Amino acid sequence: MATQNSMKLLEVCRVSPLFDSPNTATEFSLPVTFFDLFFFKSTPIEFLSFYSHTHLDDYLCFDSILSKLKHSLSLTLPHFLPLVGKLIWPPNSQKPIIHYTPGDSISLTIAESDANFDNLSGHHVTEARDFCPLIPHLETSDSEASILTLQVTLFPSKGFCLGIVADHAVLDGKAMSLFLDSWVYISKLEKLITKNNATLLPELTPFFDRTVVKYPATLDSIVSPLFDSPNTATEFSLPLTFFDLFFFKSTPIEFLSFYSHTHLDDYLCFDSILSKLKHSLSLTLPHFLPLVGKLIWPPNSQKPIIHYTPGDSISLTIAESDANFDNLSGHHVTEARDFCPLIPHLETSDSEASILTLQVTLFPSKGFCLGIVADHAVLDGKAMSLFLDSWVYISKLEKLITKNNATLLPELTPFFDRTVVKYPATLDSMFSNRLLAMNSRRSLKSFNFEVPADIVRATFELSRTDIEKIRKRVLSWGDKNGETKTNTSEPLHLSTFVLTFAYTMVCVAKAKEVESNKMIYLYIIANFRSRLDPPIPANYFGNCVGVGGIGAEARELMEESGLAIAAYRIIDGIKKMKGFLNEADKLIEMVTREKEVEGTQTQPEVISVAWSNKFRDYERDFGWGRPKKVELTNIHRTKATSMVDSKNGNGGVEVGIVLKKHEMERFASLFVTGLQSL
Repeated sequence: MATQNSMKLLEVCRVSPLFDSPNTATEFSLPVTFFDLFFFKSTPIEFLSFYSHTHLDDYLCFDSILSKLKHSLSLTLPHFLPLVGKLIWPPNSQKPIIHYTPGDSISLTIAESDANFDNLSGHHVTEARDFCPLIPHLETSDSEASILTLQVTLFPSKGFCLGIVADHAVLDGKAMSLFLDSWVYISKLEKLITKNNATLLPELTPFFDRTVVKYPATLDSIVSPLFDSPNTATEFSLPLTFFDLFFFKSTPIEFLSFYSHTHLDDYLCFDSILSKLKHSLSLTLPHFLPLVGKLIWPPNSQKPIIHYTPGDSISLTIAESDANFDNLSGHHVTEARDFCPLIPHLETSDSEASILTLQVTLFPSKGFCLGIVADHAVLDGKAMSLFLDSWVYISKLEKLITKNNATLLPELTPFFDRTVVKYPATLDSMFSNRLLAMNSRRSLKSFNFEVPADIVRATFELSRTDIEKIRKRVLSWGDKNGETKTNTSEPLHLSTFVLTFAYTMVCVAKAKEVESNKMIYLYIIANFRSRLDPPIPANYFGNCVGVGGIGAEARELMEESGLAIAAYRIIDGIKKMKGFLNEADKLIEMVTREKEVEGTQTQPEVISVAWSNKFRDYERDFGWGRPKKVELTNIHRTKATSMVDSKNGNGGVEVGIVLKKHEMERFASLFVTGLQSL
């Protein structure tokens, strides 16, 4: 017999549906809905029922009860065949399904315990672990998961416990109660049942038709990493660095890519593209597991961390729009809010924040838009570009990949080691203390960055020829104006970035009609990986940007030499970025002060630039052609200016501008006439 507080295993058997019905002989599948996905990989439902029966030292009595339970269960299961099946995730399905095959059965464990029945079945304070031996194990593996399992545990001379465990992704408490009530009903009528055919009352008969559950179809999609690697099965955390904290709770990165495809009124074609996107993404994510994880802020940590748990996934929304595809994917002046439906929502709460989310929006007969939103506290533009380039690379090689194992080129393989990022350790605590002072609850909930109703955006292009004209004008003015000389003896470098930013900012200042004696601050954000001492790998995945700020009076930019003044001041600002970390304390104070008012629309307005023309955004071809247009839409909220390489591949630059409508009209005129006068 069992020893003190021991469990004796008496039998493990299988119970199959017993029913003279063709249903049990027919294989079928049921999709899971959005409401089911909400509980996917959640804790199973565990339900214990204790029955007092002082004669259960008589094994014949216990055997009689077991026989009745098994037989009535076998008569009940034909009405609840999904519980007998398995949860599987076919390669061609965007989500798991419930699959029943004739011959499926459920596990029933019979055990005996000498634990204190009265304590377990009473209202006493009891160690939670004391109940564990009464709870049956629900079998799961990478390829399939059982949905229901049971255990009956005998307590001699006292009673028995019926333990039921069910996968929460298949049923909720109401559905579990329906199953149990049906089982009880059939058990009571067992002796009246003939031909193994038990009929349920209408109110006890389960209804399985998923088509009656109406909700936006876009809610269904999730994508998990698909990789034959132990990495995806290992929980891990990554700390945020000083460079990451700089963007904590900032506006997420929002990137849209428009693809023209006139055959997309054919849904089979769109489904094929979606399938390719999802599968290649699932092969890419194992290399970028921090994007699949969550941002959390543990009580014992001075700053938030990135935390990945096996089973984490990202949300993918599928939508359809009847908006004007050509307007949205063109260079036209467009209401900034028109882009909002194409931007997926990044879930955040006080306790955790998703890091990446995606949306694919179909424009029938026109094309589609791929929208990506990522938490800026986890990655910068360079890291985002690395992820996108890796996804494209795997998408092109998808058919050559076997065993769900995709290898990246060395230059595309992300580098996550934070120990290579060297900076004064005091910066972390300084930043964290300031953040905690304004956020004592350690909330991760992002600020509400609304797109103002009066904001429009447009794209303006500078060709290689235009940029060369600007360079010549700057150089010719540079010799005449003392203001335009650099503060160092290093060779002058009038890069495409410097010239584009200078010309654009002069046009912006004039379009806004800034008062002549007012200071205008130009903020420059640049990749700092090669500027650190020592430098870090170019494929470092995280944030690593330096910030430089330079000022000029509005009247200076509006003079004839304003273009040269702007260009040379930008060059000086870039050179001063070498000492960025030496003045980081001032930057921390400025940034945290601005975060206190972020989302309130009261923060000071500055002229800044986001993204880079070096990211080669128009070269990304997943297999159906290069993008027709790319857009960085977070500038609608920050009012920054975006800069990407030209679609034409001629060395030019596309500049995304966000202004009020009347300011945009002036800017467009100034931009065109200014080039004509060079």
